[in-house]
Parts: sequence; structure tokens; C-alpha cells
Amino acid sequence: MALIGTSTDPIRSAYFFGWALQMRTDDGRDIRVLVTDEALEGIASPRASGLDRLNEYRSRIEEIASAKHTAGHIEPEGTIRVTPADVR
Repeated sequence: MALIGTSTDPIRSAYFFGWALQMRTDDGRDIRVLVTDEALEGIASPRASGLDRLNEYRSRIEEIASAKHTAGHIEPEGTIRVTPADVR
């Protein structure tokens, strides 16, 4: 099942160094996507982090998160983590 991007603003994650954004399943369930700072730095050229860079590359991050969801790579708490290994 693919994920759909939302217009919800990303927030700085309190659980780890990175950002959290919301996506939605085809049947309307909300899924939290956690993007590590290192993943954002790996996807951006030149290396950068921050909200502006996250928004600039949000569609690419959403593609990665959707592919991981479809493949069943979901954390036990129901989140999807985008890490540096996912952006290479």
C-alpha cells in the first residue's frame, strides 16, 4: 500500500536527531515518517540540513517512505524511518 504526502508541516522530532512528517495510507490512516539529519544531509547536495532543505527534498523523502511502507519496513511503533542507507 502506497503512502500519500500531506500538507502537514514537518516538526523537529523529540525522539531522535531529525524531522517528523505525516503521510497517509490509501485507506486514510496517518503514518509518521522520521527523517534523520544524516539522511537529509545525504540526499541534499551540497550537504545541508534544516526545514528549508527538508521541504526542498520532501517529494524524494516521501517516495522513499512510501517504498519502505510498501515493502513492510515499518518500525514496531508504526513509524517509518528514513536513514542514510535509504538515500544512497
